[in-house]
Amino acid sequence: MEYKTIFGILKDCVQPIENIVGKRLPLDEIKLISFYFGGELLNQVPKITSKKRAIVVCSNGLIVAKLMLKTLTDIFPELIFLTTASAREFAEYESDYDVVFTTVPLNTTALQYIVPPLLSEDDQVHLRIKVLRDLMLEDIHKETTEIINIIKKYTKLNKETAIRNEISSYLADLKITDAAITKTSAPKEYLPLSFYLKEKYITLSKQKFRDWQEALLTTCKPLLEDHVITEDYVNKLIEQLSDPNSYFFLNEKIAIPHSLPEDGVNQEACALLVSQHPIVFPGDHEVNFIVPFALLNSDRHLYALNQLISFSENSSVQEALLEAATNREVFRIIEGIQSDQRF
Repeated sequence: MEYKTIFGILKDCVQPIENIVGKRLPLDEIKLISFYFGGELLNQVPKITSKKRAIVVCSNGLIVAKLMLKTLTDIFPELIFLTTASAREFAEYESDYDVVFTTVPLNTTALQYIVPPLLSEDDQVHLRIKVLRDLMLEDIHKETTEIINIIKKYTKLNKETAIRNEISSYLADLKITDAAITKTSAPKEYLPLSFYLKEKYITLSKQKFRDWQEALLTTCKPLLEDHVITEDYVNKLIEQLSDPNSYFFLNEKIAIPHSLPEDGVNQEACALLVSQHPIVFPGDHEVNFIVPFALLNSDRHLYALNQLISFSENSSVQEALLEAATNREVFRIIEGIQSDQRF
């Protein structure tokens, strides 16, 4: 990812040279320069003297909170991540922490970064640069002071403040590098969406539902009949989704209602409703797909969630599902969804 970013920058940088010589530079040459230049940058990876403690606050529910935690842990190996929490739980959290990553603004004196639940690759790079820059400020200030003191031994400084600021800025630019985010294939313990979804848990609907509650109950019916979840679990989902400030949606395309295992989960599974008519949830969230999840205490669903994210970003897959005539056809499409593997 870091070399891809540098390659993109260099392609823009060499355009004036190409205009002068009247030729395009070979892509292989630009790639080679990217590796040389990138190698120098990566040798400047900032070192934080002591590991800072971070907490993740997510209003999107358990599934997305776990994905955020996994993503942020990969982006910031320099940090110790303590836990995930809702905004309510965060207000009661008493442990010491230095950094907060949150989907909603919070009342805290710690460094706070408001991030979307789903971070693109560019978002990840920019977030890493910003956070590491902020965390490095103390070290940069110390180094700047040491440099100023050395200069003072040999000359008189007339504009010390301006010189100090320029040195600090230079050191910050020198120390910060693009994030090295390695994408790997899904580990064996992560399970695909097709593991949780059975053909009999799929509902195709051409009718227009009276309201979102009827649509949700229709979606959950196969899970109830198979004793995957209890009535209490469905009632909990309705309670959560009734709050217009709740957020259980992926890119405003798919609703993924879910709750804690103790609210009525007997086994792991999910259902799928494909509705020809949009379903409007509180908060004006309009979707054609509902995927209620029943999960136990495990991270095995992260790969399945990545497939759902890919699904929510792929209009061709959505159109294919809306045109599908049978549950079998829908299941085949779900099996074919490729995750972009944000692990």
